[in-house]
Amino acid sequence: MMEESKHPSGLINVPAKTIYEIYKSSSDWEFILKIDALLEAAARKVVKVAFSANDKMNPDNMKDLLTRCR
Repeated sequence: MMEESKHPSGLINVPAKTIYEIYKSSSDWEFILKIDALLEAAARKVVKVAFSANDKMNPDNMKDLLTRCR
């Protein structure tokens, strides 16, 4: 499991052992809160990469996207 967690944790810049530690949480609520934070970090990374890495993105399309997200 540790080997499998290295790739996704590296993509969002958290230590590789983080995913394993979440899996080993002592309570359900601890697991839910930590998974929620991990998913939020992953979603932020996706949005950041989408907006910064795509130099072909049309500004008009971004405005439309942001309008739909409200």
